[in-house]
Amino acid sequence: LKPLWLNAQAHHLKFHAPSLIRLVRRSALGEMDLKTNMSLHMLKQKMEGERRRVNRRPEVFITVRELILKDEGSIAFSTHEFSLSGLRVHALVEITGTEAQIVKELGQEAASRLLRKATSLVTGKKSQGRTSKEEKATLVGKASSPTSAEVPGASGDDVTQTCIVDLTLRMWRDSGDERVKVQISDLAVGESSFKSASLAKKALGNKRLRAMIEAGISKVAVNALSKKLAKSKAARFAACLLRCLRCFRTPA
Repeated sequence: LKPLWLNAQAHHLKFHAPSLIRLVRRSALGEMDLKTNMSLHMLKQKMEGERRRVNRRPEVFITVRELILKDEGSIAFSTHEFSLSGLRVHALVEITGTEAQIVKELGQEAASRLLRKATSLVTGKKSQGRTSKEEKATLVGKASSPTSAEVPGASGDDVTQTCIVDLTLRMWRDSGDERVKVQISDLAVGESSFKSASLAKKALGNKRLRAMIEAGISKVAVNALSKKLAKSKAARFAACLLRCLRCFRTPA
């Protein structure tokens, strides 16, 4: 009887092994049909509190403090292809460096003039008039870490400027694309460590910095969606594998 049982098992293995191998390969390559859905409430939970570095020089971090939802939080969407408009995000932006260093790195000549004006108000001294060429030479042609003698308001020690921003944005993913694209339609500047509200608005309104913020939101969203997809893929793969392994049960 034992040889007959072994022959039966070998027959089952020979017959079903190809389908099992195909199943494993498809799962490894991410080719299984996993149309995973996620609710806005779940996206909110996974995005909030996430902090991401989006630039090295100047070093810029963004933290999603709150994804603000109305009554539509229970609406579900596909993680593979979606378009969400009118999303509101309350975020913290951190930029390492003095105000002068940030101005230099971001190339904000207009913000530089506001910086000198803000410095003169704080120190009580009138800022000396400079031409745009002299200003450019001061900010770009000097040492990489300007001193207070070179740029008003600068210091030798790195500090971190922080700013609260309220964003209205569109977030979408195209079918077959792992990236999540983000486009900010409105950016409102709240409390900040900048000396001047005008300077903060100018710095945060910089196109390069806005692109960094969009990239940060995108990274947070991709991470949130990847966790959901990985969990769903593991669960469905386990279910498929279990169904396939039932073919190898000992014959009665």
